[in-house]
Amino acid sequence: MSTDLESEPAQEHSEGRIPFDAICTGCQQIDVRWARFEEVGLEASVDLEAIEPAACTSFKHVCYECGSATWWNPVRVLTGVIRSGQEEA
Repeated sequence: MSTDLESEPAQEHSEGRIPFDAICTGCQQIDVRWARFEEVGLEASVDLEAIEPAACTSFKHVCYECGSATWWNPVRVLTGVIRSGQEEA
């Protein structure tokens, strides 16, 4: 799994997106992926620190290993990236 420090830079975070360690259902690679709240079945008003990956639905995203858009399952919410984005705001 990646670490918060290896994830996409916080400045790439846009409003309404959550950073996850997620697993590709095609090749089983785990990588950092950002998903919108509605893509993973969450309300935008949810407490970001309280999100449980198991409560999130799979979402479609590009897998560079597979070479196509595939389904990804959230494994872990990258709360360190969320916190650093809030500090910069």
